[in-house]
Amino acid sequence: MDLGTCAVKIAQVEKVGSRYRLAAALVISRPEPETGGVAPDLPAAAASPSPLAWAQRTREELRRDFTGRRAACMLSLDRGELRPMNLPPGSPPERRAMIAAELSETYEAGLEGRVFDYWDARSAEGAAGSSLENVHVLSLAEADAAEAAAVLGRLGLRCEVIDGLPPALARAVAMAQPEAAEPVAAVDWGAHTATLCLVHQGTAVYTRQLRDCGFVALPSAVQRALGLSTHDARQLLCTYGVVDPSAGGDRWAELRHVLSDIVAEPVAALVAEIQRTLAYPELHRAGLLPGRVWLFGGGATVRNIAPYLRAKIGLPVEPWRLEGPGDRMGAEPVLMGPAAALSALAWE
Repeated sequence: MDLGTCAVKIAQVEKVGSRYRLAAALVISRPEPETGGVAPDLPAAAASPSPLAWAQRTREELRRDFTGRRAACMLSLDRGELRPMNLPPGSPPERRAMIAAELSETYEAGLEGRVFDYWDARSAEGAAGSSLENVHVLSLAEADAAEAAAVLGRLGLRCEVIDGLPPALARAVAMAQPEAAEPVAAVDWGAHTATLCLVHQGTAVYTRQLRDCGFVALPSAVQRALGLSTHDARQLLCTYGVVDPSAGGDRWAELRHVLSDIVAEPVAALVAEIQRTLAYPELHRAGLLPGRVWLFGGGATVRNIAPYLRAKIGLPVEPWRLEGPGDRMGAEPVLMGPAAALSALAWE
């Protein structure tokens, strides 16, 4: 269960041989407050406007389409803190002690009321010899972790893991491209923040949040330019989208050109941040420049956005997807990557 800023995404995958299939998928959009602002992030907002009504409706859908009670969840990256560190060699307990000591210096109350975990970002050979930080630490307020588990509990689920976005994206990439040997980039184009994660050999080796690049800027621009509702603006982008530079014209070509012009500025902001990230000299020295971009999140639902970005970035861009009946359940597969990766924890 991916407890995102604007929607809750729930996925269940099954494994057939070495391949994963999307067995069930569900997206629950979060209502916006009456003031017109964006609903606050989870956990509490997951149940808006009525916790009991939300839980009851969702519980019924879970019973119909999903099996089992074991679950994993993930909060928006903005809910916690992702911090890269350079640590000397040591056993896992020794490293945890070093991380705890460094984090304690950051927070006024020390680590009281916070939980954390870490992963080694040097397990990929491409990062060997690099001066990039060798450990990534994700910390979260203990109250948020407890409330997220309580949300799942109200749905009759037993939360066994709270994961983070970078390792979930790394797992999602491996699910879609298990044979990949070269580094790839995973871009989660969320509603309010885009996150770029470099993945090598199944490990998230570098993560950067691309500020002021949220997907909501696109429908907002269409809404202002054409006087549409937010819903209609999003539908227009999903149904007709932007210009595909590699395709010929059709009867909707003029509309796509208009939409491309309208969203040119926010798309250019995303492209500039991606290019800025990939120009970081250390990535070149570490051999971590990606050969492909996997696209996740609401921004990936814009029609033709992958070839449009490919022409701007100069790298193959592909929306993430996983085959299976889940893509016929009214849930865009490209939205389900992190949620599917959470379900895949069952085999780890």
